[in-house]
Amino acid sequence: MSLHWRIFAVNALVFVTAAVLLAFAPVTIHAPIRLRELPILIGGLVVMLLADGALVRRTLEPLRRLATLMTVVDPMSPGRRAPEFTNASRETIALAEAFNAMLDRLETERRESSRRAVAAQEAERMRIARELHDEIGQTLTAVALLAERAADQGGTQQRALSEIADTVQASLDDLRRISRELRPEALDDLGLVNALIALCSRIGQQS
Repeated sequence: MSLHWRIFAVNALVFVTAAVLLAFAPVTIHAPIRLRELPILIGGLVVMLLADGALVRRTLEPLRRLATLMTVVDPMSPGRRAPEFTNASRETIALAEAFNAMLDRLETERRESSRRAVAAQEAERMRIARELHDEIGQTLTAVALLAERAADQGGTQQRALSEIADTVQASLDDLRRISRELRPEALDDLGLVNALIALCSRIGQQS
């Protein structure tokens, strides 16, 4: 039953009950009303309003619980959903289903966004590692070879050229280390397990 007809049924029940009591109760209301009849009329009206308010509140309780849940659901803590309102109105059930579907879409989009962000970061790390290894690494290798060749030919600057070659070689080793930390070659060539084994071996050698 829709919410409109539920509230109408509640009000109709209260009015019909009041009419039946008025018809069969030994109470007489005169026109104009007498003073001793006024408390009876006011008391009956208060009772009818209280009953109507309680029944309407009970009818709208699932909607209130759903609104409370909407205010406390945290998108950063996935998995929470609106319960099934089996005895609620059609509008409340439709709203709960739409709310759950919205949470499903949000969580799916968050997972996809995180996956795309990680994939983009890995692609950027791979590009930087490749450029460091291929371009700058080759340049430093060429400089080191030239310095070593000039040092082998002798001359007054042999010691300085040897130091330059050693410095360039050390820089080349650092560059390879940075490139390997950005994107290990074993990760692409051998897979995750073998890459982890190689990483543990390298850490063991360094320590």
